[in-house]
Amino acid sequence: FQMKKLLINIKILLNTTLLICLSTFLILCQNTNKNDTNTINSKIMIVENADFNYNLKQANKTVDLPFELQEISSIAYYNDSSLLCIQDESSDLFIFDFQKSQVVKHIISNEKGDYEGVEIIGPNVYLLKSSGNIMVLNNFMQPGFTFQKIKTSLNSKNDTEGLGYDSISNSLLIACKNQAYLEGVNTTASNVRSVYQF
Repeated sequence: FQMKKLLINIKILLNTTLLICLSTFLILCQNTNKNDTNTINSKIMIVENADFNYNLKQANKTVDLPFELQEISSIAYYNDSSLLCIQDESSDLFIFDFQKSQVVKHIISNEKGDYEGVEIIGPNVYLLKSSGNIMVLNNFMQPGFTFQKIKTSLNSKNDTEGLGYDSISNSLLIACKNQAYLEGVNTTASNVRSVYQF
């Protein structure tokens, strides 16, 4: 139970640190059309001074990564002793057993790009590109898994950097590092970061 709690804490820290540290404002937009040419309608929720119950200055545990994982850009909870990691400049996936401090599986997908987020939902893996587009690896643990490319309304100006899964709404959450709003939205707001629900 403690190991699972530690893994969940690690995942939460890594997936939310960028958002919490960079901004006290959060904009949440809901996607109402989930096909390949998505449109996103804005619904704004501003959260000020949100509680953050983790001490980022003191780690509970430190794990040394092997050389092949020096360029990972995101992790996802895989099981009680393992994390799924994605290589930054390729969509290669690694299952890293942090109790053994070793890679136990390397999944080669041959889809190049700037990948910044990974999330597991059921038998599928969702990969987020910095352009805002999503790659789905259907049945990723099976030989001959298939790819599905999903174009969102986000683009490289948004510079998407984080991906999470909200099981309550059964949706992906996409965090933007740069431009907070969609292309064509006129605003003079500054110091705003956004998370889009897909």
